[in-house]
Amino acid sequence: MLLLRRANTGWHDGCWSLPAGAHEGGETLEQAAVRELREETGLNVQERNLTLVHLLHCRAGDNGDEWLGAFFVAESWTGSPMLGEPGKHDRIGWHALSELPAPLIAYVRQGMEQGLQGTSFSAFGW
Repeated sequence: MLLLRRANTGWHDGCWSLPAGAHEGGETLEQAAVRELREETGLNVQERNLTLVHLLHCRAGDNGDEWLGAFFVAESWTGSPMLGEPGKHDRIGWHALSELPAPLIAYVRQGMEQGLQGTSFSAFGW
């Protein structure tokens, strides 16, 4: 798993997470995933190489806000990982599922584990 460690944001700094971000509207979920991966890691993936593996309904925002998280697996990509947003992350690296770094944001761990186990939906923070 390619993970980034958050830094200098005031939100979960020091915690590891997947490349992720907000859907900006006017784009499909796949387009948003492609964009966020490129912005945060420098990697390029084509939409057809993404597979949706999990949908997470989360209520864990700072104000108890709820949102949906879509977890995708990329089977192929081009480029080499780099810190594309050094103002938000201070480390990037590949990690085996059996050796995930700590601390890992809890809802990210849940979405990853559930998706890779074949569970298409879960809820967090309810």
